[in-house]
Amino acid sequence: APVQNHVRYKTVVFDPSANGRKTIYMEDPSPRVDREWEDLYDFGLSWITAAEAAQLPNATSRLPADPSHYVTGLEVFHQLYCLNLIRRKLNPDYYVNDTDVRADHCIDQLRQALMCSADTATIPWSWSKSQERTIASARTTHTCKDFDAIRTWARSRHVVGDFDKNTYVEGGAVSD
Repeated sequence: APVQNHVRYKTVVFDPSANGRKTIYMEDPSPRVDREWEDLYDFGLSWITAAEAAQLPNATSRLPADPSHYVTGLEVFHQLYCLNLIRRKLNPDYYVNDTDVRADHCIDQLRQALMCSADTATIPWSWSKSQERTIASARTTHTCKDFDAIRTWARSRHVVGDFDKNTYVEGGAVSD
């Protein structure tokens, strides 16, 4: 992928709702929560050079507004969009007019992504004095791609203006 040279790794401790704390992404629906979710992915498509496009495993289309560049998107942003869509579907009383009905597509996309990445971080178990039983720890250490660096790369190559999906540019990808 064109972003590969910009990928850095870091150690991250997952600590979901430890001690009753919630991340913004766990809070009840609100305009603020929606903005935070959408900020993760909602900046559109990215452009890549012809040399970068030539290295892709799947051909992609040229930009009609700038045929020297090609259009692409990174799966992580589509996956986050899907997760947000599922979150919205879990709150139908708040998102009354939500008409996006592709939840089944999103569930399967996320299933495939999880199986592909297959996080092998371990889940430790320990004796809980207060519960008087052995419990799994939600606090786990992972080696993660630096999401902020990836998002910065994608935003720096944001396709400005509308991507004209109805215009074919010679030399771009063609499917049936």
